[in-house]
Amino acid sequence: MNKRILENIIWFTLILLFIIILTGCTDVSSKIEVLNKPIIEETVNKANELESLTMEEKLKDFEYLYNLFKENYPFFEVNKRLNGIDWLGNKEMYIEKIKNTTTDKEFIEAIEEILDDLNNGHVHLIDKEYFAYTYVSSTLPENNLLPWAEALENEVVFNRYDFDRSEIENIKNEIYDMISNSNSETNTVQAFKTSIIIPDEVAYIHINSMDGSRVEKDGIEIRKFYEEVRDYDKLIIDIRGNSGGSDNYWIENIIEPLANKPITIEYYGFARGDYGEPFFQAKGLDFKPITDLNKDILNKVPSDIRENFDKYYLFVHTIKPKDPVGFNGKIYLIVDSAVYSSSESFAAFCKDSGFATIIGETTGGDGRGINPVFFSLPYSGLAGRFSAVLCLNGDYTINEEVKTIPDIYVNAYGPMPLYNFSHDQAVQYVIKDKTH
Repeated sequence: MNKRILENIIWFTLILLFIIILTGCTDVSSKIEVLNKPIIEETVNKANELESLTMEEKLKDFEYLYNLFKENYPFFEVNKRLNGIDWLGNKEMYIEKIKNTTTDKEFIEAIEEILDDLNNGHVHLIDKEYFAYTYVSSTLPENNLLPWAEALENEVVFNRYDFDRSEIENIKNEIYDMISNSNSETNTVQAFKTSIIIPDEVAYIHINSMDGSRVEKDGIEIRKFYEEVRDYDKLIIDIRGNSGGSDNYWIENIIEPLANKPITIEYYGFARGDYGEPFFQAKGLDFKPITDLNKDILNKVPSDIRENFDKYYLFVHTIKPKDPVGFNGKIYLIVDSAVYSSSESFAAFCKDSGFATIIGETTGGDGRGINPVFFSLPYSGLAGRFSAVLCLNGDYTINEEVKTIPDIYVNAYGPMPLYNFSHDQAVQYVIKDKTH
């Protein structure tokens, strides 16, 4: 198997293998970022050359996709408000787009374009390059992802992605070998950089990725840095440009060593339809009928939730200190619009808990809930995924819509080349802040 593909996939596999389910909360550690926003050409050009689909099969696939999303996708109204797109109302336009395709390649492109209209980074087709590892990783018992595997377990899907069942054991072995060798042989680049901005006063760490394969190794060096600066007045955690990875990274390398007491946040998630049920059950999420929700709470949520959703779940996320370093200064988190998925879950955690003062610009959102669920189309065998849970912020706004709003708005351009802090407005705000 191509080593480059293995190295690209390894941290995804690590995330899956080390999923945690915290008591009473979602397994926020399991966002599958390797599949996030694939290039259309990769999905199209690498699709197996099967017998061409008939127009009737293409239209039936679209009808299946449309109804699946109509009944279960949670962000139609958000998309209308943010982007002015009525996806459900565009059905006839999408049908015409399908009818204008003459090859399977054009059909695949059309489906990806139709999904792109939803403007959600967790909605897309699965790239052929990663299909085998995505499927096999989902079958491993350690991962508790059986419904994800079952959504892909279809001969039509396997044929589309040129996947041979005889490969499964070899791929499993490659996954386990890569994991056992990951500390010494792969991904030797740290996901963070530290700096002392003002000795004895202001310390700085920039985390460019919540890299699931670097949690333990980076954690050793990050802890040494915290111990070095534990008596400082201010600590800046900069996650600008960080589009996600594994929640384990920020839980184990930021919250656990810096928290001085357990921190608990709560937020509500809402779902529609029945498709997500086996996925929710696999994660131990017992959604309740929305009619059971306390009326005072229900009146606080956006009206389209009351009108369009039929179930809810209260996520409770508690993180306890682990060998805390004893930092008692003020913590600042710098964010920008590129902060997404697991990095967004960290920003939202800081916002709701008050763990850090957030500085910069509004984030990219969609960092709460569970793994996006998988689906497959019955005739083409194309497989994809979508977010099935709409989650709120602590103030009852929709995270995907409002994102995480900073406590202090400043120009978030940065980090500057060579970490030139003198021209970094967010860092300069922290240096001048006298509220501590």
